[in-house]
Amino acid sequence: MGSGNDFARALGLKTRERSMAAWRTYCQSRQNVRAIDVGEIVSNPPRTTRDLFCCVAGAGIDADINRRANLLPRWLRRRGGYALSVIRGALHYRSQRITVDFEDENGRADMISEPALMCAFANANSYGHGMRIAPTAQLDDGLLDLIFVRIASVARLLSVFPKVYFGTHMDIPEIEHRRVRRLRVASESPLDIYADGEFICQTPAEVTARTKALKVIC
Repeated sequence: MGSGNDFARALGLKTRERSMAAWRTYCQSRQNVRAIDVGEIVSNPPRTTRDLFCCVAGAGIDADINRRANLLPRWLRRRGGYALSVIRGALHYRSQRITVDFEDENGRADMISEPALMCAFANANSYGHGMRIAPTAQLDDGLLDLIFVRIASVARLLSVFPKVYFGTHMDIPEIEHRRVRRLRVASESPLDIYADGEFICQTPAEVTARTKALKVIC
C-alpha cells in the first residue's frame, strides 16, 4: 500500500508475486499471520485526534519534504519523487528548536531539546520509498525508534542524505538515536507531523507504541 511500498517491504512482501503467494498460503492454512505494533499519535487540544501509523512518523524537514513530494504525480513518487524533493526542502527549510520528552525502553524519563532539522519516530525501518531512517527498528518489539537530527548546513545535509538509503548514517554526530515507549514532541512554532506519507496534525503531540495491535498476513 502506498506509492513507496515501505510497509509491504517491511513485511517481506517485496513483489506482487510474494504477496500473492502469502495470500494463497493464508487461504490454505491461516498460519502465516503475524502480530505487529503500530504507532499512535494524539494531537493536543483544542483539536484532539488519534491516528495510527505502521511505518514512520516525523516532524521537521522530512515532513516538509513529504509535503512537497505529495504534490508530485503518483508515478514520479513511485520512482524517487521523495529524493527529488530533498534539494528544494534543504534549500528552503528553516530549522527551529524541537523538544522531545520520552520514556525510554527501560522506563526512564529523558528529554532532548535542541535546534533541529527533524525528529522521526519509527515503527518500521524505512519510509520515502526505501530510505532506511531507522535501520534497527523492529515491527514487534513494543518500541519506537526516535531519530533526532540536529541542525546542519545544506551542504552537510545533502552530503549525508545518500547514506540514509543504506542505513549507514547513524554514527554521524548530528544524529541522536533512542528507543522509546512513548514521547511528546513540541516545537517553537507549530510543525506539521506526517505519518506514512500523510499529514496528521501539528506539534505538540504525543506518540505511543501500541504493542501487537495489528495482525498482518506475511
